[in-house]
Amino acid sequence: MKNFNNKFYICIVLLFSFILGSCGGSSEEYCEDEELVRIGIIDTVYKEVKDIEDSTLYVQIGAFVNKDKADEYATISREKLGSPVQVKLFADGVYRLFVGEYTDIQEAKKILEIVKSRGYLDAFIRDAYGPIKNK
Repeated sequence: MKNFNNKFYICIVLLFSFILGSCGGSSEEYCEDEELVRIGIIDTVYKEVKDIEDSTLYVQIGAFVNKDKADEYATISREKLGSPVQVKLFADGVYRLFVGEYTDIQEAKKILEIVKSRGYLDAFIRDAYGPIKNK
């Protein structure tokens, strides 16, 4: 009986492994509506900016590779924030969502705090070249 229980548990584990592994198979792929979609893990890398007086700053609240998803998220965000949300396509094929355009870092920081207080905890300030961190 003990041998049967061990074999039963092994079969269950293998069955679940097969079922879970059949939709994706690696950390770079997943199944969505029976389509194989390649995704990448992107980490935010901040750069120090000493002179940002000539830069246009944005508060980024999201990034998508699918335009329909980006537009849908922008619509929801406009309602939630009560502010205009822009969707811009970048050269890397990613649609990024922004709240406002600023030339003053202090103004961008104020808006960032408001955006974070409304649930966009991963929002950050960036310029046209990428995320920035200003002391």
